[in-house]
Amino acid sequence: MKKIVLATALFLGIFSSASIFAQRVPDKTLEGYVVGVTQMPGVKKNDTLKGFITIYNQLARQQKAVYYKDMANIRTKKVWEPSRAKGYGIDGKFYEAIPYPASKDNTPTSFAEVVKKGKITLYRWYSISPKAERKNERKPEDMYDDKDMEKNYLLRKANGEIENVNTLHFSNFKKSMSEFVKEDKELAARIAKGELGRENIEDIVEEYNNWAGNKKHK
Repeated sequence: MKKIVLATALFLGIFSSASIFAQRVPDKTLEGYVVGVTQMPGVKKNDTLKGFITIYNQLARQQKAVYYKDMANIRTKKVWEPSRAKGYGIDGKFYEAIPYPASKDNTPTSFAEVVKKGKITLYRWYSISPKAERKNERKPEDMYDDKDMEKNYLLRKANGEIENVNTLHFSNFKKSMSEFVKEDKELAARIAKGELGRENIEDIVEEYNNWAGNKKHK
């Protein structure tokens, strides 16, 4: 009887160890950090949690942050959705929690990659192209080719509403964008004349932010 109990215990121990090993941290996991975590004992809202984050495809990065405090211990895994963290940094990029595509009470629903930060924040936003061959968003480990993705830019002035540059609102880019940056009259005039177009959105935001920054310190 003792031999049976010992053998069973040994088997369970091996099985448990094998299960833990099988659930090892994914290969595409790099050093990163999470900020503004809520509802976590001992963690203040402005704390930065350093650790490791798994890099998934662009769609999955917008949905959640998969974090490990210890790269060698899968049990330290935490998964934060946009409503639970202000953002996370990985691979030289920062993903901020924002109320987009839709949020009734302004609660963040997605993470978006920050391209430019200032009076106007510019985000890069990804979605599956209608022409894509693969459309399974439930497999974050699957990578998408460029032809499968639609890449958009989002704009947010101060803490206002988020605007997608490729929506109907900006169909007349000259008119809509010059209105969006109207405080900087020189920049607005150049956009209205067609000197700066949709393809120059990063330059437009950077120029506006520099203007706003200089005006603030005068």
